[in-house]
Amino acid sequence: MITTHPFETAHESVLPLWSQTVQAQRSAPDARVPELFMFLHGMLFTNIQLDNFSATLMHLLERLDIEEPEGQEWTMMAAVNISVLLKYG
Repeated sequence: MITTHPFETAHESVLPLWSQTVQAQRSAPDARVPELFMFLHGMLFTNIQLDNFSATLMHLLERLDIEEPEGQEWTMMAAVNISVLLKYG
């Protein structure tokens, strides 16, 4: 998702991160914050299940009240969000 020199097949090379099987695991009721975060970005990246975005975002915000992500998880989420901002504005 983040490269210094974009290449044409970059989008296709990361699609397995959001396969139906993996996304189904991330959407489980007991999913942790990083899983929900990746689930939301998968929705945006693939344009699949966008109707569930608001409900999933609320679930993520509720989980953030319950559990504190670890340092490396915060770093991953920040890097992904910054890369999205740089790509899409």
